[in-house]
Amino acid sequence: NTLDMYHVKYDFDGDLIPGDATSPGKFELKTNNSGTLINLADQVNGVARLSTIGSTANDYCNLSLPELNMQAQLSCTMAVRLNATSVADCKVEVGFGDLTTNVSCINNLANVTFTATDCAVWVWDTNDAGNPNAWQGVSAISGTASTTGKFEPSGLPATYPDTGVFQTLIVALFADSDTQHAKYILLDANGYKVVGAESAWTDAAITYNTQLVPWVGVTTRTTAVKTVDIDYIEVWQRRTVT
Repeated sequence: NTLDMYHVKYDFDGDLIPGDATSPGKFELKTNNSGTLINLADQVNGVARLSTIGSTANDYCNLSLPELNMQAQLSCTMAVRLNATSVADCKVEVGFGDLTTNVSCINNLANVTFTATDCAVWVWDTNDAGNPNAWQGVSAISGTASTTGKFEPSGLPATYPDTGVFQTLIVALFADSDTQHAKYILLDANGYKVVGAESAWTDAAITYNTQLVPWVGVTTRTTAVKTVDIDYIEVWQRRTVT
């Protein structure tokens, strides 16, 4: 790390999202059916709510920073503290994607197919046949899943999303033209690392010089509204490669 690192933290205090949650603004929303991002009133530490409308199955609402200004070769890292207000019948993604306009990063978690070409995300999907109740870390390089496969701390109850309980999800990237790595870390509600919920550096994780954007997305698997409450989003990276 260096003193002049690029560093941004959004803590969602105040009455409104700064600059509005549409373009131009601090954030960009991609939604198929009028999903929303709002600041909630009188929340300790400040909380924003990302919400689908939920009139049809697979409605989604995705939040990203408005520009693709991060790269794995700059050791970009992000942390998001959030909780799902309902843990049934939904998918949530947290990490880096390659477009602000993607429907999602992960198309199908069970056999790992992607909507994004390059991404590295924590994802939890109740439609996953293997681990529908746990966060999993997964990435793609040029549309192909990492050779390391999914990071699945599925045997740890503390990695399961729980209604109204905050968790912090961290995705860190480290890459050059020869090696491309991702790391996934999960913290509990008190900010302590969950034992066993830190991956090794995965291999063939993401293209080193692809422009990336920090990303949080929620999709409903039924017609019910699904919401994610976000305490903060923090991102940082080096300004130069060397």
